[in-house]
Amino acid sequence: MKKNKRYIRLKIVEWAKAIIYALAILLLVQIFLFNKIHVTNSGMSPTISNGDYLLINKWNIGTRLPNSIAFTNIPLPTIRLPFGDTIKRFDIIAFNNPLDTLVPINQRDIYTKRVIGLPGETIQIKNGVLYVNQQQVLEPFDLKLPYSIHFHADASPSQVIRSIGEYEIYGPYKNNEYRAHLSPVHLKLLKASKWVLAIKAIDWHQGLKAHTSINCKACDWDLDNFGPLYIPYHEDTLVLNEDRLEIHEELIKVHDHSHVTDSNTMIVADDYYFVLGDNRHNSIDSRFFGLVPSTHIIGKVNGVILNFDKANPYKSIQWNRFLKAIE
Repeated sequence: MKKNKRYIRLKIVEWAKAIIYALAILLLVQIFLFNKIHVTNSGMSPTISNGDYLLINKWNIGTRLPNSIAFTNIPLPTIRLPFGDTIKRFDIIAFNNPLDTLVPINQRDIYTKRVIGLPGETIQIKNGVLYVNQQQVLEPFDLKLPYSIHFHADASPSQVIRSIGEYEIYGPYKNNEYRAHLSPVHLKLLKASKWVLAIKAIDWHQGLKAHTSINCKACDWDLDNFGPLYIPYHEDTLVLNEDRLEIHEELIKVHDHSHVTDSNTMIVADDYYFVLGDNRHNSIDSRFFGLVPSTHIIGKVNGVILNFDKANPYKSIQWNRFLKAIE
């Protein structure tokens, strides 16, 4: 009997050790190598869908060590391991909210967007077309743009939209008009649908202002006409004339490690990036929250683990998103 009790105790200890070791390995992997996040918006659609669980690779740009003491709001210096590749244009990155100053960086909300502008570049959007250093840049991926749709009287607009793999539709508006943001693939499918009478591109968001963080009262910027905006780099020296002081005001205020010298110049401590969502007219990105400092970047998005709705996980799994690579 005593032998049996001792045997049971030994087994419990063995199992406890195995669980502790497994949790420790999982924690180390999450801190240094990979992480996962759940997407709850359509700002990066069609590349990333609402409901996707994404795999974030921290190692490939150099792991950022935790910059706060565990279970507290006490911040620590931001340290990134000196390994990995550089961030390139059109990489999709995960990063912490650049404007939230109430908690340490690694405890802030996580966003995923596509890198458009790199440190040292000047970006501009003119009539929806991207320019970098005054040169037009073609974006080699599907963008979502707004369309006006008129359906057959017997159609269910929401069901028609879902049948092509889209989930957001707005309306009805005047004359039974509906609106949606569509990728080229979804546009082609919708045009072929027997339930659609007419569809055309529209300037739905014309004039919607986009400089809520990049403050420039003299700049008449909107979603499709933005900039030119210069992106500072590490140890860059910015001469703060009146225009530049206004445009980079949030960068100076929020990221206090960048400091203004006596000669009215700013020595920049971080590399900065300009990011946009692929759902270009339905995305909160650098046109709203400003430039993203390198200290806020977690890693690159490698792919989709799975897609499902948390409220109904078993019935809502999208198997076509299972282990899907992202470019």
